[in-house]
Amino acid sequence: SGWTNRGTMPTAYYKWESDAWVIDIDALHWQVRLDRGSKLGMSDWTQGADSPLTDEKKTEWATYRQSLRDLPSNNSDANSIDDVTFPTEPA
Repeated sequence: SGWTNRGTMPTAYYKWESDAWVIDIDALHWQVRLDRGSKLGMSDWTQGADSPLTDEKKTEWATYRQSLRDLPSNNSDANSIDDVTFPTEPA
């Protein structure tokens, strides 16, 4: 089998397999979960009993946090981290 010119890897979430670049969905989902965990951790304070937020704002943050938890399953067609739609943090 000699050398095969693989060309450029489409994104960091691809692997060379059977003479073609294929999405490494496990690597992509790992990165999404890592980013999601960071965003969840940074917003934990919004749900505490001693949070200074109004009930309405707490609900907005709870909805945001649930949207984060729905990742990556709600972005199943993503081929890179740039394709993943993260929810917008409440103002």
